[in-house]
Amino acid sequence: MAAPVTYAFPVTGATAPTAQVMKAHQTLHALVGFADSDTTAVITHNWGSPLSDYGTALFPVPKFYMTTVGTAGVPVLTFALTNSNVVTITKATGAGTGGTAMVTLDRVFSMNR
Repeated sequence: MAAPVTYAFPVTGATAPTAQVMKAHQTLHALVGFADSDTTAVITHNWGSPLSDYGTALFPVPKFYMTTVGTAGVPVLTFALTNSNVVTITKATGAGTGGTAMVTLDRVFSMNR
């Protein structure tokens, strides 16, 4: 199952920011609420990153901290720079593996973007 993503900046709510909105921002913040049975979460940043960014230079840079954790403690999360607009988070399932992660994505800065 996929965990719900709630965007916190530069937009708020369940709807991802548009490419037009993200042109003006280098950072995105989102809360991801993992249930024990959730295996993935997809954060859409809509930066339209070129392959040289997400394929070679490894941008955007994902950072996270847990705001709540399940009884099993902090879950192991892996991040994949899926494509030019999406980061996918994967989590193992199991009793007590849920929790809420505050995720920040930072993109490479360029005056040309």
